[in-house]
Amino acid sequence: MIQLKVNGVERSFGGEPEMPLLWYLRDVLGLIGSKFGCGIGVCGAPQFLDICDKRCATVKMGAAPTSERA
Repeated sequence: MIQLKVNGVERSFGGEPEMPLLWYLRDVLGLIGSKFGCGIGVCGAPQFLDICDKRCATVKMGAAPTSERA
């Protein structure tokens, strides 16, 4: 189980660790303001400064900063 904090709220994720962080934010949590961009992390979209310090289009849930690591 992956524990992370999104917009100040603790969240749990028990799905596939290979799922992209962006898909979790958009499809599971319904935070559709996050955009896909180029999909390879070159354009800078999406970039979630409070979740990770790099371009997140390629970050998988298993590599996302968790509450324990953040």
